[in-house]
Amino acid sequence: MVYYPATYCTIDGGPMIRSTVQALNRGLRYLAANPLLLAALLLAALIATDVLMPESAWAGPGGQFVKAVTKTWWGKALLGLAAIILLPLALYVVVREWIEVRRCRRDLAELEQRFPFFGWNHIEARARETIETLYRVWGTGDLSSAAPYLMPDYLQAQQDLLDRWKAEGKHNVFSHAGDISLAPLHVGVENEDSNSLVVLRSKTHVIDYMEHVETGKKLKGSKSKQELESCLVFIHVAGEWMLSAIEEGDNSLAIASEKNVLDASYLLEMADGSQFASPDGAQDPAAAESEKGPVGVAEHD
Repeated sequence: MVYYPATYCTIDGGPMIRSTVQALNRGLRYLAANPLLLAALLLAALIATDVLMPESAWAGPGGQFVKAVTKTWWGKALLGLAAIILLPLALYVVVREWIEVRRCRRDLAELEQRFPFFGWNHIEARARETIETLYRVWGTGDLSSAAPYLMPDYLQAQQDLLDRWKAEGKHNVFSHAGDISLAPLHVGVENEDSNSLVVLRSKTHVIDYMEHVETGKKLKGSKSKQELESCLVFIHVAGEWMLSAIEEGDNSLAIASEKNVLDASYLLEMADGSQFASPDGAQDPAAAESEKGPVGVAEHD
């Protein structure tokens, strides 16, 4: 998926937000019209991310990388310079994602009125329990206790990864060190092709590095606490939200910018069937959905 910030210019916010984003959009369009300046900024970003932060962990849950911030004074100076140069783009990302998170919260609140399992409090509690369980058992190399929270195919893929590292004499030391901040990015209501879906942004701090089992030598990563941002994909199966994938946190704005799929006609049609009627005659949309097996996660464009 390729995301072009300058193409997303319609912002639903107050006058101050709109004027700020419009100014940032003008700056982005100016960069698009001046390829030499844009190339210089991209070079600065490349230096900041790939040269000044060379050390990274192998994965952690979901196969992600936690980058270690450079320690040298010159590295910090160049990193600070790059941050100043890229500040307008960074502000755009923060403002845009904040707006999209608010929109997703509103959509979830509307869906909750007919389908309680879309309630944000319910989703947040389930997601927090899921990710805390996964973080707790990841370093042990045995994910069996996380089975009630993960889709079977995703659970098997992650367990296979840990088993491969074990066979290679490697161990991913991973520990959760801080609160987990969650926010909704995208929601999709069940249709004939896919189950209901929500994507959440997760932010926390972890210790994450790879070591050689026999020698104890650190192979990759950092033994210091680092920030980890992820995108958690949950689908609704058999009455529960199940973790189906963990994507890189860099995808958060692209995911949040996708239009939420809110057409509930399929769920309502399923609920109208007599097989989903409750004993008192009322229809239960949540029960209707629980009768379906997993049919996969809707693809992002």
